[in-house]
Amino acid sequence: MIGGSFADQTQNLVLVLTTYYNLPLSAISNPDHRTAGYADYVHGKFHFNTEFRRANQLDSLFIQGATNGIYNLQNKAWFGTVAYRLTKRLEIGAYNSRFYVDSSSTPANTASNHIFDQTITARFDITKWMNLKIEEHFINGYGDTYSAHGFYAADNPSGLKPNTDMFVIRAGFYR
Repeated sequence: MIGGSFADQTQNLVLVLTTYYNLPLSAISNPDHRTAGYADYVHGKFHFNTEFRRANQLDSLFIQGATNGIYNLQNKAWFGTVAYRLTKRLEIGAYNSRFYVDSSSTPANTASNHIFDQTITARFDITKWMNLKIEEHFINGYGDTYSAHGFYAADNPSGLKPNTDMFVIRAGFYR
């Protein structure tokens, strides 16, 4: 299976900042283009999957009485996975994902301009409609402050670290 998508949109936001000054705020994102392509292939006991995404977003921010700014929120990402079914109930796999921030406000060659995630997985099919998946992630980078990918400054008051190891157990149910 292969596929793709493209979105061309403009967002116009008008709101009031009530926290400090009751100032009107408006933000316009133009352009806001999003492109994606994906492929999924199964051969015997192997399962391959890949996806590419690109966002081209330029936001203009207007606050009454303040210096207005333009924020470049461009990014691109891709991942590739491979899994192998060992038994009827057990599948092992690995994936590699890359996320790059293409913003001129993000310094080059730092943990703030990317997220690289290498992962190993084991999926246990408990029944036809329930599974348990265990993942070990080895993550380098955290992206910039505008890319909400799970790394938030408020949750990390001592600062974000350039490397993160994460262990995940996920239960899946479907019909």
